[in-house]
Amino acid sequence: MIDARPYQLDAVASVWRFMERGYGNPVVVAPTGAGKSIIIGLIVADAIRMWAPTRCLVMADAKELIEQNAEAYASVSPMAPYGIYSASVGPREFVHAVTFAQIQSCYDKAGLFGYQDFIIVDECHMINPKQMGMYRTFIEGLKEVNPDLKIVGLTATPYRLGHGYVFKGDESLFTGVAYDIGIETLIAEGFLVMPIARAGTVHADTDKIEHGSNGEFKEASAQAEFSRITDAAVSDMIARLPDRKSVLIFACSLDHAAEIAECLYSHEETAIDVVTGTTSKGEREAIVERVRSGVTRWLVNCAVFTKGFNAKNIDAVVLLRATESAALFVQMVGRGLRPFPGKKDCIVLDYGENVTRHGPINAIKPRPKREGGSNAPREVMAKECVNCQAMIAVGCKTCPHCDAAQPVSEAIPNHSDRPSDAPLIGNAEQCIWKDVIDVRYDPHGMHTVASKRSMKVSYRVGTAEWVSEWICPEHNGYAREKAAKWMEKRGYNLMEVDAALLVEWPKPTRIKIKYGGKWPEIIDHEVSIF
Repeated sequence: MIDARPYQLDAVASVWRFMERGYGNPVVVAPTGAGKSIIIGLIVADAIRMWAPTRCLVMADAKELIEQNAEAYASVSPMAPYGIYSASVGPREFVHAVTFAQIQSCYDKAGLFGYQDFIIVDECHMINPKQMGMYRTFIEGLKEVNPDLKIVGLTATPYRLGHGYVFKGDESLFTGVAYDIGIETLIAEGFLVMPIARAGTVHADTDKIEHGSNGEFKEASAQAEFSRITDAAVSDMIARLPDRKSVLIFACSLDHAAEIAECLYSHEETAIDVVTGTTSKGEREAIVERVRSGVTRWLVNCAVFTKGFNAKNIDAVVLLRATESAALFVQMVGRGLRPFPGKKDCIVLDYGENVTRHGPINAIKPRPKREGGSNAPREVMAKECVNCQAMIAVGCKTCPHCDAAQPVSEAIPNHSDRPSDAPLIGNAEQCIWKDVIDVRYDPHGMHTVASKRSMKVSYRVGTAEWVSEWICPEHNGYAREKAAKWMEKRGYNLMEVDAALLVEWPKPTRIKIKYGGKWPEIIDHEVSIF
């Protein structure tokens, strides 16, 4: 048996509360490295224990995730039997009460699995909310046998490129977020290490790279542009990572991965491995073992190891590629965030303007497709400090590194050749967690015809210190989205102000307050709905 972390137990409890209240199919949002496999194992163990006989399928799209989730369930319930259905892993078992299945192997075989009570989908952002695809084909087949099938999703990134949040819209399989744990909290509590981003002294000009119909950069076009800088980038990373023991490099194509490896060899580097989607199962397993044991220092990869790859000793991530997908960006950075003895942080070297494009990983929002074609302007999410040249969140008024005041004008893309440090945790130095002593809920704007109504929530965080936020479910746009997320985090669907004032909302244990502006701003809450 394992000792589950407190937030993992909270996540499981929140899932059951969400379902008991009739809110539909929940999503659990937890950063890479938070132990989603353990959360999955605990959910399955609870379901089997509380509602026997229960049949449960745990789905994923990667071999590594299937193996990790099965191992985690075995550690949570050592004596419980289970099966694996995956061509990549080997077995094709489907008669057990608990089965870990790879969607590519079974999407057209729903009839084989018969009646199922639960489906748990790891990396649930992979489900296309508007097209059938493999997941929807499989789930619709299972619903023919059990129309009341329950679905739980887990992901570090609850959004898809060009679609938005996976729990929004009539087409979505999911109806809300049951639990969301912030990356800053896991870093502060020692469950993850701090990512520190540095721009390369050279970088690709991503304005020259063509986009596909899905909004992502085209591979051939990206390879042409990144090949132009590969040798210089390799020289740069060697010079700037002298103390890093295990470096994971993301290439933009198979040929580009081979090119990077050749450049490393030409600079007399050794301990190099290359893994791609064409690498055999046996060789991939051998490479993973060499990385984990410290034999391999430079691991070049393409199209793999963005998820399900768990080598805790990775202490540097190199982005020698570009992506428009915020989810993929977070997953790549997340490969280096797990703690390991002697590891204090993870350096992220970015040669593809990804930090500028997406911003801090704790503040990423879904990015819509470009309107007006691939050359249309895109909002810039990071800017360069006017004093110390560190890359900071575009909305920062004060640099978190040197405290220099920043211009408030809109940032422009940074095409400087100077290296810079980019905090991948946005402006955390100005934010403070405080314990909540008391909470008040009051109507606001109820008697003013000109303004829409809202609910004022006031938190007492000191003997005489109160900070407030306004929850605006009857507004439009961002204010309404914020209200929906606020309520979903507490286990409720979006409701109007009159109904919200009657709810006995769970009191948060702590809130994160951002100081330095005209008024203190509440930017995060720790809430358990049990």
